[in-house]
Amino acid sequence: MSFDYLVSSDAGRWTIIAVSALLVAALALFGDRRRMKRKAPDSVGWVPWTPVFFVALLVAVVTGSLALKTWIAPV
Repeated sequence: MSFDYLVSSDAGRWTIIAVSALLVAALALFGDRRRMKRKAPDSVGWVPWTPVFFVALLVAVVTGSLALKTWIAPV
């Protein structure tokens, strides 16, 4: 399976970044929910899941909109 059509255009590159950021946001959402439901309240993790989620979601929205704009009106 070849993904040359994805990396050959700007819209494809923006889409890859947006999907990757969505995956990171989903992982951060899972980590945050797991942190909220932990059994031992004193066992605090070292990753700040909430800011990671919001930054990843922001990156996904911005790059997704750039991908859509590039796909609709290519230069």
